[in-house]
Amino acid sequence: KTLDECLAEWGVEHVDLLKIDVEGFEPQVLAGARSALRSGRIGAILCELHDWWLTQAGASAEELYHSIEAEGFSNKFAPPQLGRDSFNTCFFVHRRA
Repeated sequence: KTLDECLAEWGVEHVDLLKIDVEGFEPQVLAGARSALRSGRIGAILCELHDWWLTQAGASAEELYHSIEAEGFSNKFAPPQLGRDSFNTCFFVHRRA
């Protein structure tokens, strides 16, 4: 099931913090939460951007970082060093939160 499906099934209207740690499959988790992300129902995201794991799964840390920003979130930590073999923990807050 996707996160959007679970939130609907459980009747969850708002998620204060979504922590994602799925060893490179973060883009798939975010794709399954697209509705909640775009509607501002998720207030913040804590996520590891581990380029090695993301590359193994067909993505990159840079792509993941920019895709989270594109959903209306801003990173609240120091700007990460993105690139080959990078590893960052980022705390994103929805701009409307």
